[in-house]
Amino acid sequence: MKEILFLVPDLNAASARYRVRQFLPLLQREGVSFELREIPHNLSSRAELFRRAGEAGTLFLHRKLFQPWEVVFLRRRAKKIIFDFDDAVIYRDREEKGYESFWRKLQFRKTIRAVDLVIAGNTFLANLAKGIDGSKNVRILPTAIDVSRYRYKDCFSEKEVLLGWIGSRSTLSHLNYIRPALEAVGLARKDISLKGVADIEFQLRRLPVQNRRWSEGSEVEEILSFDIGLAPLPDNPWTRGKCGLKILQYQAAGLPVICSPVGANKEIVEEGKNGLWAEDQDAWVKAILKLSAESDLRREMGSAGRLNVEKRYSIESIWPAFRRIVLSG
Repeated sequence: MKEILFLVPDLNAASARYRVRQFLPLLQREGVSFELREIPHNLSSRAELFRRAGEAGTLFLHRKLFQPWEVVFLRRRAKKIIFDFDDAVIYRDREEKGYESFWRKLQFRKTIRAVDLVIAGNTFLANLAKGIDGSKNVRILPTAIDVSRYRYKDCFSEKEVLLGWIGSRSTLSHLNYIRPALEAVGLARKDISLKGVADIEFQLRRLPVQNRRWSEGSEVEEILSFDIGLAPLPDNPWTRGKCGLKILQYQAAGLPVICSPVGANKEIVEEGKNGLWAEDQDAWVKAILKLSAESDLRREMGSAGRLNVEKRYSIESIWPAFRRIVLSG
């Protein structure tokens, strides 16, 4: 019998890679038997997988919200269920149809009430779970970074400053949110440019943009080419649940960060120490121009950011809590 059955929506998604897959070698080293499976879209294949849930000591559900009947079926089969999530899955991620969703709330409520333990990626998400069932065992476990993958950037120039953003088609709207500020920066200084690392291109009229196709194998080198990491977020119910992965990646590389003070961003970035907060377009312009003009400040903030990740968000610092929660609860 496998001790743990991990079920994830997409094996290659960032959330599965950072919140599940990177811990598996450590579990293996501990002698823990486990199985990792991607949740099938086909209903019959999914039902067959669910029947096997009772064969494991613990069923670890990552992020996926199931239909109510599926939750009932899993609860009857599984001995122990852990639900882990790192996004505000109770809401839609787009404003067009409204963030509120009756169906998502129903699925979320059914899931939280059925499982034995909840792992939330930040305080906002933990409070969502506690709002459903205050008696539920809810633990906060931030997303972890393998710091050993990142060289430490310590060479900063006051000229030819490269702003950097890493994201995806689904989060491009977050970068678009600060488009006016980026255009203003392009007018103010001609030696600043932007590099976007994603699966979609981004263009500006007044600020030069380099577009790089994201890949797991090249993302670290691309981040290391940045001089300043950008993490803009509009403030809405969906973004308040974001866990700040790109900020952790920037800081692991020793980069200073400029971020919107939304959700976990405020927990990760200490204003004026390892990065700057920017609440509106003017603040974004001022922050970018300030860091671009002060290479020593970038170096100091980058160093403080790296230390922050090593102490609070590295695999080494989070693994003991992950092990304790998953193996004992």
